[in-house]
Amino acid sequence: MDVSLWNGVFWNHMVYPELSSDDTYDPTLTVSGVHKEALGGRFPDYVICLCLDDYHTLSPDERRSALEAVKDVISSRLQPSQRILLGFAHANSLYWCGMLGGMSQPELIEHIKSLHKQINESASLSVTIGLAFLADESMQAWRLASQLAVVAQRSKVRLGSNQVFVYDEKTMSPSPFLATYWRLGNSLYRLVRSGDKSQVGNVMYDVSHTLFTSSYLGLIYLRPILQSMVILMAQGAIEVGVESTEVARDSERCLSEISTTYDYSRLKELLEEAAAGFTAKVHARFHSSVNQLSCIADSLIKDNLYDPELSLHYLARKLGVNASYLSRAFKKAMGAGVVEHINRLRIDEAKRLLLDNNLSITDIAFRVGFGSVQHFGRVFRAIECTSPSEYRSKHVHSG
Repeated sequence: MDVSLWNGVFWNHMVYPELSSDDTYDPTLTVSGVHKEALGGRFPDYVICLCLDDYHTLSPDERRSALEAVKDVISSRLQPSQRILLGFAHANSLYWCGMLGGMSQPELIEHIKSLHKQINESASLSVTIGLAFLADESMQAWRLASQLAVVAQRSKVRLGSNQVFVYDEKTMSPSPFLATYWRLGNSLYRLVRSGDKSQVGNVMYDVSHTLFTSSYLGLIYLRPILQSMVILMAQGAIEVGVESTEVARDSERCLSEISTTYDYSRLKELLEEAAAGFTAKVHARFHSSVNQLSCIADSLIKDNLYDPELSLHYLARKLGVNASYLSRAFKKAMGAGVVEHINRLRIDEAKRLLLDNNLSITDIAFRVGFGSVQHFGRVFRAIECTSPSEYRSKHVHSG
């Protein structure tokens, strides 16, 4: 059996015992066995979690090559006692623990920074390293240091990747379940339903800052929060008319990756991709339906232009839609409101008729659909900046 793979299983259970899928596995017994066999009954002084930052963008062959390259650098730079139980766990992280020997903690930190630099230079890889020291010599302290090394590594979400982070209780202490979760979920739900792509960045800044930057949430809390947010967004998209099979396909892919991803940067990306993707689908659906509705409304206007009953509410009744919705949709698609559009078409026809001196202005007003000469005169002046009689006088005589 590949020892590094077995070590990876060990670290997976050490860091995330609550997420173990193997009911027959006894992490406590195994940890005790490793403590005795691999460390001779001693406890390590520190634990390190190294994350391959771009892991999810690499092909399987590239991932294997990257892993081997990192392990080669670690083996060349660290003594065996400084890289005990070196193993690759939960997709994109390398773990190991070690003894300080004659080093002080600051000296080890500098040594790990030098290791990080060599990985960048010789392996041409971006990696983020989290380091945590054991508080005392106990099994509980070892497990806690393993988890805190992960917490330190996740600082990259807030401070940027490709760095070395040392766990600091003052700045990295875990937070409880966030009471603001429902507010964030509702913000995403409303964003998707609006289809307003221009607001994705603003909403996601608030959500990402709360979930990934201002405090730390363990995966046992974070994963269900993210998944429920994806479900809320999917529901919002379906409610406003996006094809349900299309939404289901995208949400299932996202939910599946959230359930298996340990990299907090990738989890943040997945939520951002879902918010942008569902909002874009609603935007496309809205604009498609808006354009179709506006074209039908425009045809009805032209077919009934001279009917005095023609109005926004008349069209809304004919089309079976809310008048306010029709007004917004029409203006968005046509660049002018329904009433403004009707008036412009009527005045264009009135201008043509005014060239015929045999028709009175009163006849023209009623012929093009106005209910009174006074209303016709006001609308004509508002659009043409002159009265109907002045228009006729100028154009008939000059023609």
